[in-house]
Amino acid sequence: MAISLRRRVGTGTLWISLLALVLAGAVPAPADDGKGVFTEGVATAYGTISSAGPLDEIFAGVDVASQISYVTDTDYQVYPPDTIPADYGTFIVIGATLYAPDFSDHGDTATGSLGTYTVLTPVSQSGVTGSGTVADPYRITTVVDVGTTGLRVTQVDSYVVGQERYRTDVTLAAAAGTSVSGILYRAMDCYLAGSDDSYGMQSGTSVGCSANSQNSPPGRIELIDPITGGNNFYEATYDEVWAAIGTHQPFNNTCRCDEYIDTGAGISWSFTVPGSGSVTYSHYSVFSPTGGGPQIPIPALNPAGIVLFIGVLVAAGLFVLRRAS
Repeated sequence: MAISLRRRVGTGTLWISLLALVLAGAVPAPADDGKGVFTEGVATAYGTISSAGPLDEIFAGVDVASQISYVTDTDYQVYPPDTIPADYGTFIVIGATLYAPDFSDHGDTATGSLGTYTVLTPVSQSGVTGSGTVADPYRITTVVDVGTTGLRVTQVDSYVVGQERYRTDVTLAAAAGTSVSGILYRAMDCYLAGSDDSYGMQSGTSVGCSANSQNSPPGRIELIDPITGGNNFYEATYDEVWAAIGTHQPFNNTCRCDEYIDTGAGISWSFTVPGSGSVTYSHYSVFSPTGGGPQIPIPALNPAGIVLFIGVLVAAGLFVLRRAS
């Protein structure tokens, strides 16, 4: 694993400042020092979906941040490439407050442009369930609370072995009698093929980073591909993406696709959850060295199905022969 170097910040000053802000209920994202800052918080716990891949390790933090490994790569897919979890996560704005993963406890982060945020409160995380098939994907379920808003987030990350994408379902549930409105973001700092810099790509409301502008010709990509419609999107430099979240506004549906930059990308949905109700937003995260062509699962036939299929072919052949004679 390649280790990227970071300049350490003064830990005494950092911890005094963090303690004061934690007591006040909010944490500032560490300011970027070059790119990224080294922090010495308590390491964030995470679960791991391990398989033959090609996404051979999907790390899900208890704070709904993530990191991904591609089986043939030395570096992880999200910046910082030596950090678990990394700068890819779920963000929620309600009113004037941004809620985000606990980046200060990740070890390294480059999310300083987020501004001040309140850390999502971990509630629980399941072990890995499922068998990795289309019918029964591997799953990790992570639950966090959104401060004292009465909103609870249940995030399910799931993976089918053999695919170059994994699925994330984010369910927002409101407490009884409390309707909650806000913005949900899913965003990342790309680390494409061992490099911070890449072009962008956008198709419909899908957005990401690519080795070639608009993935033409097809090459290495990292793509956030919505399943739930109605989302906004944004691709720009990583700090512009974090700063856009820090404005507490939906993404502005733009892509700096033709520029070779230190890339970040994200999607957002505006939501309203009725009291005692819930809404779910879903997307795929695609990590592909070849451009991420359509991945259509081919259903496996059981022995009885194979026999039936052969029988149909034989019957069709006999019918054709009889018509010809």
